[in-house]
Amino acid sequence: MNKTPTPTHRLQMAAEAQPTCVPPLPAHSVEQLLHELQTHQIELQTQNEELRRAHLALQESRDRYVDLYDFAPVGYLTVTGEGKIAEINVTCATLLGEDRKKLLRRHFASHVMPEDGDRWHLFLRSALGQHERLSCELAMRRDDGSSFQARLDCLRPEFEATVVRITVTDITESKHADAQLRIAAIAFECQEGIVVMDANSKILRVNKAFKLMTGYSQRDLEGQTTALLRSDLQAPSFYEEVLSETRRTGAWHGDMWQRRKNGEDYPARVTCTAVMNEKGEVTHHVGNFTDTTSSQLQEQQRLRNEATHRNLLVREVHHRIKNNLQGISGLLRQFAQKHPTTAEPINQAISHLQGISVIHGLQGRAITSSVRLCELTGAIADEVQNLWQTAAIVDIPPVWIPRVIAEKESVPLALIINELIVNAVKHGGKTQGHVSITLRKGAKPDAVQINIINAGQLPIEAGQPNTPYSGLQLIAALMPRHGASIVREQHGDRVITSLTLEPPVISLDLK
Repeated sequence: MNKTPTPTHRLQMAAEAQPTCVPPLPAHSVEQLLHELQTHQIELQTQNEELRRAHLALQESRDRYVDLYDFAPVGYLTVTGEGKIAEINVTCATLLGEDRKKLLRRHFASHVMPEDGDRWHLFLRSALGQHERLSCELAMRRDDGSSFQARLDCLRPEFEATVVRITVTDITESKHADAQLRIAAIAFECQEGIVVMDANSKILRVNKAFKLMTGYSQRDLEGQTTALLRSDLQAPSFYEEVLSETRRTGAWHGDMWQRRKNGEDYPARVTCTAVMNEKGEVTHHVGNFTDTTSSQLQEQQRLRNEATHRNLLVREVHHRIKNNLQGISGLLRQFAQKHPTTAEPINQAISHLQGISVIHGLQGRAITSSVRLCELTGAIADEVQNLWQTAAIVDIPPVWIPRVIAEKESVPLALIINELIVNAVKHGGKTQGHVSITLRKGAKPDAVQINIINAGQLPIEAGQPNTPYSGLQLIAALMPRHGASIVREQHGDRVITSLTLEPPVISLDLK
């Protein structure tokens, strides 16, 4: 088996191959030479390894540079003095919407919107003429025609006068955000009071209108809760319900009482809105306040003026109606005097006219168009008594809460009461000389019962609707569909007709 000769063997062989005329080296010199050669070999191997590592580091550094340059979060490009793109990274090519290779040697101005073309040329000329960092904002366009707002920052290299290096940043969203902030700032300082609170209703910021409305300064309110603004005219639970509904539904809108710094209470129209994060958690509350004091005063004055004008008109119209009805009644009386056989039906007609006349007389004197039931009953009884010459005695308890008749039911009810009292007079009351009329509370809390009592007997056919005896046909036609009923009963030698009224025909008069 052949073995590769070692350096020592090679030296020995070389020595043996020397001409016999050259004397052989001493043994110690050979060993020294061998040592030196081995040392040099180790040094060469070390240098080779260092070079290899330096090459790898250089390659890694170049790769990192390429990655940083090409995929940086902003666009990088180099532009020549003619405005052509000499170098461009992937980010900038993507921003311009074109392949990087196609952008090289293209004029950068082709991607600047026409309205900013002059600004770009002035910017490039200034950048080439000085070694200072410059910035500008341009409206730019992509290859697909869409546009965006860009900020350009450039610097001319110190030893290169014919190129500039530029970074391009898309600032479209930040410009939009700035515009929104400006709009929000203007809106915040509107005429409506605005307060911004945290999730616990601590006040963070208020606008000028809110400070003028409440009399508090920003320093007074900052860190305080909205409890500082509450009025004693409203129950504390009300404010808690407002906050609860705002958190539950996202907003609340309505009217409430608030208190100024000087202690004055004032009405306010309030909208409270909850601000939530992406998790649906309430982070802030925003309140919008409008002082409605002046509008309420104006509305109250308008209602007063309207009521005054209406009352004057009502009095005038009712006065004329009543006079006309009384004139008709007078003509009918004159006719009855000339023709005694027609007296009873004419008196019946006069009674109806007087019932209507009574309503208009009461409405003409009242503050509103509503009529009290007790006043109506008494006035009709007086008219019947004068016409039929039979006493109609009305009994109302000393302690009595008046009931008001619904406006649309006042005339029909007047005719019903008139008809019931006249029937009582004609069928027993005239013979005895009087009828009794009582007003009492009904079985239900809000009901009233009018009892008309006269001497006599109910005929067998009195309950039949087609019987002309009792006038039930007219009464049935006039009866309200809801809130009224009639019952006629015999009690010994007396007939009691009970008219029961309840809401919605009547209601309590609490004035």
